[in-house]
Amino acid sequence: MDKKPSLSVIIPALNEEGSLESTVKAVYQAMGQRFSAHEILIFDDGSTDATGRIAETLAARDGNIKVIHNPRNMGFGYNIRAGIERARHEYVTMVPGDNEIPVGSIEQLFKHTGLADLVVSYFTNQEIRPFHRQIVSYLYTTTLNLLFGLDMKYFNGPFVYRRTAVQRIPVTTGGFAYLSSNLVRMLKMGHSFMEVGVLLEERKHGSSKAMTVFNSIVVVKTIFLLFLEIHVWERGKFRNKPRRVMGQLT
Repeated sequence: MDKKPSLSVIIPALNEEGSLESTVKAVYQAMGQRFSAHEILIFDDGSTDATGRIAETLAARDGNIKVIHNPRNMGFGYNIRAGIERARHEYVTMVPGDNEIPVGSIEQLFKHTGLADLVVSYFTNQEIRPFHRQIVSYLYTTTLNLLFGLDMKYFNGPFVYRRTAVQRIPVTTGGFAYLSSNLVRMLKMGHSFMEVGVLLEERKHGSSKAMTVFNSIVVVKTIFLLFLEIHVWERGKFRNKPRRVMGQLT
């Protein structure tokens, strides 16, 4: 790339007082000098601990950091959707506030930014997650691939999207399935993509925000409606084949 891209980083944070500052440090370390401009959007998602105060302290030190305080817990998908709507720069990414993604893995995403419309991650060490989460992840990924004729390794990991492309995607959910439904739509519209392997780290603070029964019902409904949208209601819009860009898969 002759010109450095610019980047908006979304950090959803629910009760992450022990991890938020280290997550921001990891993002900056991974950025290095790769981007011409950047912003960090921290979403304090109705936290009941010191997450909001820590976020404000970070923003007071750095004019590139903005804090959005949700009046209540709005959910992971809502925060990503709201972050994409607010993003100002050429590319937009998400890094969870729990600091589960090591610096080197974030760096892998940032290193490939600008080479495709979508940089999509998959975890190369899923085995560190609880066994039931591995099973759910496998079933979810397999189901989406079968329903939509895709061959992706993962649908819900950290990403980098071209902002103008993702902001044209219709918003039909703010729930857990927001990431995967966005990705499916963009792939079926023929956007270029790369898959990049990244590592997970075991959580040092807090607990996982696992899916609830209610969230699971919303996910099933969202995927069902997405299937109808792509295969029945608007199938003419989704006839393009995804364009895989070969890069360095690690």
